[in-house]
Amino acid sequence: MFIQQTLVKLIIFLTFISCTQSNPFKDYQKSQLLTKSGDKLEVIIALSRDQQQKGLSNIKADEFKDNQVMLFTGEKTRLRQFWMPETFFDLDIVFLTKDLYIIDIHRGVKHHAKKYPRSEVPISKSVFCTHVLEIKSSSPLAQKIQAGDYLKWNGSKSLSQILQDTH
Repeated sequence: MFIQQTLVKLIIFLTFISCTQSNPFKDYQKSQLLTKSGDKLEVIIALSRDQQQKGLSNIKADEFKDNQVMLFTGEKTRLRQFWMPETFFDLDIVFLTKDLYIIDIHRGVKHHAKKYPRSEVPISKSVFCTHVLEIKSSSPLAQKIQAGDYLKWNGSKSLSQILQDTH
């Protein structure tokens, strides 16, 4: 009897824990990209100003899978540069045109668990582009992404439709 009660309590506890753990990307739109070699990338789209400012700050390595990327969308080509406050894994920063052509990649931008002093927070290079993609540097898929390649949008809605719907 005691073992059964303990088992029931354990099941209730584990159910409670799994329900209370939050998905850090639950409020983000998601889609999919295909690399030149046909690998699928799960895209987490940072559309709102808040989502773009937060980026991958405070996301633990186990909360961001090797096949996931965060896409920072833009409406026009401009100079873009990213900094890495409160990050817990190194990133490759992929600079894209409107048509998802890879202009440049800044590989191995170091993580930095603190926000301050700002002078110590790693910063990516500056590149004229429309969109920016972040992927874990340690991901095997990161090495398959090369400057000069196109990524193929593979979502039920086009990226331009998603952008139109949010404005």
